Formats: sequence, C-alpha cells, structure tokens
Amino acid sequence: MSTAVLHLLDHTQLGGGETSFVNYLSAARRRSDEFRPVVVLRGDGPLAERLRELDVPIEYVNYPLRLRRGLLPLLALEAVDRIEEIITRHAIQLVHANQFFGLVHGGRAARRRRVPCLWTCHGWWELDNAFKRMLARRLAQRVLCVSEAVRQATAGALGPKVPTATNYLGIEPFA
Repeated sequence: MSTAVLHLLDHTQLGGGETSFVNYLSAARRRSDEFRPVVVLRGDGPLAERLRELDVPIEYVNYPLRLRRGLLPLLALEAVDRIEEIITRHAIQLVHANQFFGLVHGGRAARRRRVPCLWTCHGWWELDNAFKRMLARRLAQRVLCVSEAVRQATAGALGPKVPTATNYLGIEPFA
C-alpha cells in the first residue's frame, strides 16, 4: 500500500531548502515504491522543472505569502478550498508544509479533511510573532526543524503540545 503525501512549497526558485527538498524526494523514491508524492507550488519556475524531471505530479495554487492586509488577517479561502480538493482527489494521507505559508493554507485544508500536517521550520523568523505561533500550534501536528538551534527555538515558541524533531537539510533523510 502506498502513502500519498502532499508537499507545499512557498517558493519556485532553487534555494537551499528547495534543493534539499528535491534531493529528499529523489532519495525517498529510490528507497521505496510505496511513496507517492504530490507537490503544490505557487507557480512555475526552476523548482517545477526539477520536479518534472523526477516525474512528480505538480499542482499550482497561488496562495499569499503574508498574513495580514492592514489590520485584518489574510487567509486565501479559495486557496484552502483548492488544496482541500487536491487532498481529496489524490487521496492524500499526510500534508507536509515545507515553509510557513504552506502551513497556513495547507494546514487549514488538512484540518478540514482530517489529514495530519507536518511542517518543516527553516528558522526563527517563521515564528516571530504571537499570531504565527498560534497558527503553527493549531495547524501542525509535528514540526521538523532544519537545525538543533531552530528546534530549540521552535520548541520554546510552540510549547510541549507540538512535538519537534531535527532533520538537517542536505543529510540523508530519516524514515
């Protein structure tokens, strides 16, 4: 039985996190035929090109990369609805948000579909205010951090109810 995982990435260029993610997908697919990734990107670009080379299904959902418009919280409900539809259509069993805004929109869709959501936290800035911390506590069932320093800061910011672990970028991923 295969495991369908929806990955959300906020950026379409090939930075360090995105390159590490492509390497992770490549390694995971070599290790097991049981892994069925689907990737949500905000648009086309070099990252999509690399994913097409790996024959990974890509869906496009252009959600916003900010939390507020003036004093009001910003949540693109049409993006959440679209991600929820992707979860249903691909029979997704786990949502992985590789950056914060993927967590905001993908995590909300995952909650609505009752699918667990895993978030990769890349740095302290992703939890630099109370609103972001509240969203992360509510939407992520587990947080992977890219270094031990980020894990310690994240665990302190989120408290004990959200389990954290360290998963170094560029290192062979653990099961």
